[in-house]
Amino acid sequence: MAQYAENPTFSSDFPEITLISYPNANNDSQTSFSNTNETMANTSIVINEQQIKKSRICHPVWQYLSRNVDNTSIICNLCQQKYSSKTGINTIKGHFMTNHKDEWTMIEQQQTNKSVELYGKKDMKRIIHFNSLLFRWIICDQQSFSVVENDDFIAFITTLDPRYKLPSRQTVSIKIQEIYESQCKILKTYFSKLSSKVAITTDVWTACTNQAYMSVTLHWIDDEWKMYCILLDLVPLHERHTGVTLANTMYTIINDFGLGEKIIAITTDNASNMNVFGQNFTQLLSDNHGNVLSRRVRCAAHILNLVVRDGLDAVGKSIIKARKFAIAIRSSQVLFEELKKIFELKQRPFLVPEIDVSTCWNSTYIMIEKLRKIRELTDILVASNPLLKDISPNDEDWKELDSLVTLLEPVYQATNLLSASNHPTFGDLRTVFLVIANVINEAQETQETQDQLNIMREVAKKMCLKLDKYWDELKNTFHEAVILDPNNKLVSFESVTDKNHACETIRTTYKNFYLSRDDENRPVQPSKTDTGRRGAIVQNSKNANSPFS
Repeated sequence: MAQYAENPTFSSDFPEITLISYPNANNDSQTSFSNTNETMANTSIVINEQQIKKSRICHPVWQYLSRNVDNTSIICNLCQQKYSSKTGINTIKGHFMTNHKDEWTMIEQQQTNKSVELYGKKDMKRIIHFNSLLFRWIICDQQSFSVVENDDFIAFITTLDPRYKLPSRQTVSIKIQEIYESQCKILKTYFSKLSSKVAITTDVWTACTNQAYMSVTLHWIDDEWKMYCILLDLVPLHERHTGVTLANTMYTIINDFGLGEKIIAITTDNASNMNVFGQNFTQLLSDNHGNVLSRRVRCAAHILNLVVRDGLDAVGKSIIKARKFAIAIRSSQVLFEELKKIFELKQRPFLVPEIDVSTCWNSTYIMIEKLRKIRELTDILVASNPLLKDISPNDEDWKELDSLVTLLEPVYQATNLLSASNHPTFGDLRTVFLVIANVINEAQETQETQDQLNIMREVAKKMCLKLDKYWDELKNTFHEAVILDPNNKLVSFESVTDKNHACETIRTTYKNFYLSRDDENRPVQPSKTDTGRRGAIVQNSKNANSPFS
């Protein structure tokens, strides 16, 4: 949960930890410390003796003890054993543990069942503090509400503080819902004062319970150039995942937080329903909030995923064998332990073969790369287990897999780069995709005729066809992202034609934005002394030598 003042601090919205001072046992408002050291020491001794006597007499073991007439000795009523009246309670405990075990067990049970006075109204501050820490832990660690009913957890908390009583599961549910609602109010207040635009990323997936969810993640940079990213909502979907349904759901969330005018872009995957989603969502923002800047942006990492998956179809045989081989080792305890022993004999750190996920090409890359690293050791495993020879990759398969890793390594690095969340990656898109396009083209144009290289050419060809499908739409987005990024600008454009075309794209977008505004809402032309960003762009647009003219 986030807490905001003027700027977002993203600290939990829980009460501050405070030291609780307790009043003296008596009702004196002040305690005089004017006594001499000797008097204080004597007083301390008297208090300690009284406390010791009280604790000794109150101990349950005294139900089996008595004193003689002159109060000089203590007598065990069970065996008539005598002890001096000055004998410590631990000595008497030892006597019972050794000679009266049944009675000692009953004494321990009485101590366990001894009632403890729980915190009351006067301790409400401490109760609230403990509860707030409990709620925070449940939220941040994603614990089940029923954890407060777990016997071991209750025993743990009772040991730490017997006076604290855990709230019920129903209370936890109610309080966490209240915390959520209060955090939403704080967010709405913060967003109402936010001067910058925000971007959204969203995805839809189905959990193992067959329940579909749509995530809404918000990204923005504040006035101090600090980048923030929060999960705004996670919405269960109960209808078909049509573009219209998703757009309406997204708009409801955005409108509830007052972000309709601030959305500048929304990033989605490349599913066909997301095309309809993008059109409907941007139309809703335009009609209801006058937001004509918002657009749908395709996820670059997902495009790379589609590109590579098309290419991998050309080497399906060798990948299938690698996958079966990894599954065989992971699913057999005997093979797994035998491989572990081989690593120990070779004095190598143990590496577990990975199993890929069909929808994520980078998991396939990781699986192949891991198998290549441990090939020397898995060959020993195959040699000692003839049944593995039919499913393990042969020499030709390994050559294909080696060539495939060489081709896909730049794409893997690009995927990791574009998947970063702690810094903007929009300005890197053009450079990354140009590098990937060059790698694919070089693989297509190789003149060598080995079988594995022929297959790599086929892989590169399929990847190129898929990339071309998205390139025309992406390049306009790339132009804006690169030119407006101070780190890049026009550096990545080789020809004058490309530079002019890129500048024309931004100029068209710029003009269309202001033409779409009503006359009364058009910004006033800035003066020459205006050094703001918008003023600089407008003045540059009047300059005949400017690319915006």
